[in-house]
Amino acid sequence: MIFKNSKKTHKSTIPSIISEDAKIQGTVISSGSIEVAGQIDGNAKCRAINIHKSGVVIGDIIAEDVIISGKTRGNIKTKNIFLTETGIVVGTICYKNIIITSGALIDGKLCKVEQNQAIKITTNKDMKNNLTNELKNDKEKI
Repeated sequence: MIFKNSKKTHKSTIPSIISEDAKIQGTVISSGSIEVAGQIDGNAKCRAINIHKSGVVIGDIIAEDVIISGKTRGNIKTKNIFLTETGIVVGTICYKNIIITSGALIDGKLCKVEQNQAIKITTNKDMKNNLTNELKNDKEKI
């Protein structure tokens, strides 16, 4: 990965892969990394996400490390983000470290978080609990 300062080791080394012919609708949650060559219509919460040139995410992204070569529409909350020359972001990016390659496009707002400020990346268990509570609330409204 482009960000070498990552001090944590993670159990899962095999990424979740969304191939070019796949389209996911809904929230995608992983305790590891996600490789997106297809499309996610919903939020993505993970340790790391790599959006390939053919990849599209329409929704918010929360991850420690983000690499964007494809397209995103939504807000991004991350510690480290790298936009390649083909990367397109429409939305707000809150980050600690950012690399923007010439040719990348950002249509939105950049929100620098100071090094001593915490960016909370919730655990997989917390995300599942929150999602379960949201689903219960939605069912009660129906």
